[in-house]
Amino acid sequence: MQYFFQQSFIKSIRKLLKKKSYTDCEAALIKSVFKLSEQKLFSISEAYRVNPSGKNPIAKLRVAGGRGKSSSYRLYVFVVIRNRKIHFGHLYPKTGPKGQEALSVKEENEVIKSLLNDVKLNSLQEVFLDRSKQKICYTKDKTDVW
Repeated sequence: MQYFFQQSFIKSIRKLLKKKSYTDCEAALIKSVFKLSEQKLFSISEAYRVNPSGKNPIAKLRVAGGRGKSSSYRLYVFVVIRNRKIHFGHLYPKTGPKGQEALSVKEENEVIKSLLNDVKLNSLQEVFLDRSKQKICYTKDKTDVW
């Protein structure tokens, strides 16, 4: 399985990690996405897709931090099952100082449009989970993303 981050995704997580309320953000992503089996991740993406008629799922996934799935984070991803790729577009916290209940329809459409455009332009950064460090790293140079 290959994982890709939008540059805007990386920047938004960096901002969140600066806040005490969100120091669990990377660990939550690792636990809720990177440590799942490919089959489980595809199954969840199918179940929580926001484009029911699309060929490949665009999904809004729950990412559990230390507060449980319902009050932690929401993650927008584009999954290409046939090519075994997952593209990360946007993550937002449900609680805390930057928390929000949900994205508006307009915001959700902008996130999806931006993500699909970056996928089309091939302008995302490939990443992987370094299991020895329990850190998400860039594939290109093996440095930590955050």
